[in-house]
Amino acid sequence: MDESGFRLLVEKACLLADVTSCRLYLRAPGGEALERCIVIGRTTGSKAAPAEAQFRDALAGRTAVAVSASGSTTVHLALSGADGTGARGLAVLQTARADLLDSRLGALRELLGAALAARDAGRALAQQHDELTKRHACAVHAATVEARLSPLVPAGGGLSSILQACTELTGKTLALYGTRGQLLASSSDEGASQVRVPRLPDLLAHAGPHGRTGRRPVMVSADPPRGLPRRHLLVPVLGGDLPVAWLVVVEHPSAIRPGDEVVAVRAARHLAGELDIQRRLSLGAWNARSALTRQLLHRSSDPDDLRLAGEYLGVDVTARRVLVYVLDPRAGSAG
Repeated sequence: MDESGFRLLVEKACLLADVTSCRLYLRAPGGEALERCIVIGRTTGSKAAPAEAQFRDALAGRTAVAVSASGSTTVHLALSGADGTGARGLAVLQTARADLLDSRLGALRELLGAALAARDAGRALAQQHDELTKRHACAVHAATVEARLSPLVPAGGGLSSILQACTELTGKTLALYGTRGQLLASSSDEGASQVRVPRLPDLLAHAGPHGRTGRRPVMVSADPPRGLPRRHLLVPVLGGDLPVAWLVVVEHPSAIRPGDEVVAVRAARHLAGELDIQRRLSLGAWNARSALTRQLLHRSSDPDDLRLAGEYLGVDVTARRVLVYVLDPRAGSAG
């Protein structure tokens, strides 16, 4: 039941009992203080909540009755909640027919209590509906994110493709750091201005012990004097029980929303799988960096394998390089 329906029920109950006006003071379930006042009819006197002693007297059945000089009678009537035990409100009633009020007081209490119970039940249902609606929206969003990310690892797009998909889903700047602090991949919205992503040690220092060793995302607060002009969401990429990388979502160009965290957490799972694949590729040689160097020199590797190995090691295989040979002068003189 909404507020207008509750008010209409109270008006009908007062009309049946020949009550000319009613001030209904309510408190939240489990609360103590009388807070809200609903006024029915033209009332006289103060609208301030009655003293707690008056409320307790009404609960104990000691109904306070006061007769004014004009002959109007004021009665305090305590109301119970939906379960019939907890006190939920106090009705301050005014009537010119005190002779009828005594005989109708019990019925009026039941009617007002039923209206209050229906109002509570309606609010509980509305809250449950809102909660289910939010959960459904979250489930739909999570399914959409998963459908976008899950094909990327089998397709061999690498770390960059996963981060690019995250940027498209969130509109945020993202970066992926290895455990040594090396930047593995990054992505940003083409239409947004470029921002500097802080170094991983700086983010971990601000995140505290839970950020360094935890398994859950951590929101790193903005700290402009220490080089953090905006918030950052730090998500561990777990390989087993330990982080193997860190995904950073920058609060740029818009604020971080709960849906962005859903994207980041889902992406972290796929990044963990991609990193495991790249780790296995890199461990195929006894010295991964030496093997990558040989592949860069001789171009004897598949381009996709070369790019994946470079991503895992934090090496940009597309950068222009200069090859320098260092000779031992003693070897030259001996020859």
